[in-house]
Amino acid sequence: MAHYLCPVCRSPRKVHLQDRLPLITHARIATSLVGLIGALLLGGAGPWALRLATLYLPIWAVLEFAHWAEQKAQTKCRTCDFDPFLYQKDWRAARVAVELRLNGIKSEMLAKNSPARAPEIAAEAVH
Repeated sequence: MAHYLCPVCRSPRKVHLQDRLPLITHARIATSLVGLIGALLLGGAGPWALRLATLYLPIWAVLEFAHWAEQKAQTKCRTCDFDPFLYQKDWRAARVAVELRLNGIKSEMLAKNSPARAPEIAAEAVH
């Protein structure tokens, strides 16, 4: 688990994932495929069962992509929408995304505390 501060808004962040898939995940894929191949061989499937071994790479690729997507979602700041992965690719696009988010928060706060809402806020405070 990594602890760090967002470089834009300084809010604390935690990431619970490793850079790559854990070794136990590879062991689970291999064990599942060996069990499936063994069951099919005992069931009389013959050489067709051995072709299931080629499924290891596609399954690994899908799980690696899912792991990457989860890591990307965890590293993105929930306060200001700063995305380190996007920043590595294109810092201008990351800057635009953060500015849009911060401008949206600012406009929401201004709308919430506008003088036009003063009677509503006063009525809510009385109740």
